[in-house]
Amino acid sequence: MEIYEAATGRLIGRPDGLQKITDADFTTDSRWLLVSRKPARRGQVGETTVWALSPWHRLPQTWIGKIAVSPDSHWLAGFTEGVLEIRDMTKGVRTATLLAEGISSAIVFSTDGNLLANRAMGSKLVSIWHVPTHSELCFHNRTWHKKPT
Repeated sequence: MEIYEAATGRLIGRPDGLQKITDADFTTDSRWLLVSRKPARRGQVGETTVWALSPWHRLPQTWIGKIAVSPDSHWLAGFTEGVLEIRDMTKGVRTATLLAEGISSAIVFSTDGNLLANRAMGSKLVSIWHVPTHSELCFHNRTWHKKPT
């Protein structure tokens, strides 16, 4: 895979080591490229890497399963190093680690970026977090339950 600047035709970069790409997507602000690839072995889960377009570089993490980026491209959420993390894309730092049942099979931010919904693979549980405070608001397992305070 090669990434070119459309206006000039200039080569921006080549994500190395990305065989068997299954999906590629830009963030809404066109600053980041999300690249998903098939797992190395059958029965494993695919992974996603994130590349900054200017200057061209790869974030050091690899996320397993699905990831989500907030509509304003400020937050990234995904499963890495055994936890569901929220990362501040503007600063390049992890801001929170959330307890999740496992690798995300469905994950999405609300349109304002304040809420994050996640479901782990094989789970019937959907959790919703308030992103600014990193607090779990409620969970759903056939019926909605407010998180005990």
